[in-house]
Amino acid sequence: MEVLLFVLFSLLGIGIICLGAYSYHMNDMLSGVMVCILGVLILILSIGLFSSYNITKAKVNALVESGKYEIVTHDDYSMNELKQFKNVGGVYLKEVDE
Repeated sequence: MEVLLFVLFSLLGIGIICLGAYSYHMNDMLSGVMVCILGVLILILSIGLFSSYNITKAKVNALVESGKYEIVTHDDYSMNELKQFKNVGGVYLKEVDE
């Protein structure tokens, strides 16, 4: 799902850049440049959000695969109890007793 959203936002950014380039080509220079800048900002935002999500996901996977932590959810504990566990990107991790 995340990859689909990344592709859609990237295509949106590229499409807006193309629209701005076309507008610039048709002698509407100011709005063409502004639309191109908007497209670049959307492209940068989508790349940044996708990479930060993957970094957080990799951290959680590494902690779980190390065997020191397990993922706990609201189904297992109340919200007040979840606050005592380690929170990594919205995922609560409980230390495993060995």
